[in-house]
Amino acid sequence: MSEEELPGRLAWVAALVQSTYFLPCPNHANAGSVGDKLLTNLFCLSTQSSLCSACASKREPDDVLQVRRSSYHNVVRVQDVSKMMDVSGIQTYVINSARVVFLSERPRPKGKGASAHGGGPVAAKARHSACHHCNRMLQTDMSLYCSIACKLAAGGSMVRPRGQVRVIASRGFRVRAAKTKIEI
Repeated sequence: MSEEELPGRLAWVAALVQSTYFLPCPNHANAGSVGDKLLTNLFCLSTQSSLCSACASKREPDDVLQVRRSSYHNVVRVQDVSKMMDVSGIQTYVINSARVVFLSERPRPKGKGASAHGGGPVAAKARHSACHHCNRMLQTDMSLYCSIACKLAAGGSMVRPRGQVRVIASRGFRVRAAKTKIEI
């Protein structure tokens, strides 16, 4: 499903990926002292734009998604974004105890031993899958994309299937959860 094919309720996904974050808010540029400038680290689904916390306080909580920073790259928590769209197939990472996905295509590593696929040193042992859009090496074979942007560009479905079953693996237990019914 490409950007042009997104259903109306998911039209905001392209804007989420393309928006700029962590810049001073143009509406609150003069608020507080120089070090207290409000940064745009939130995304409003209805206006499809980045906001600061002061701008977001006038919005409904379900209409705002927090964008976080990890090594100078924008990420969103899986817990937050999965309520709004399907993020299955996207490589997840744990950052500060939260599972996250990257918004934009991840840059390829540079330096000695980097492969043409961007996966670091080429080794016969390290056989992982590559992103279906940018060909960046992924950490697991269960992932298809390195970011939301790559899944969108490659035509992956962003629509959450009805009654979608999420599989959660934790400490050797495998739990299948479907909406409110839990089986162990």
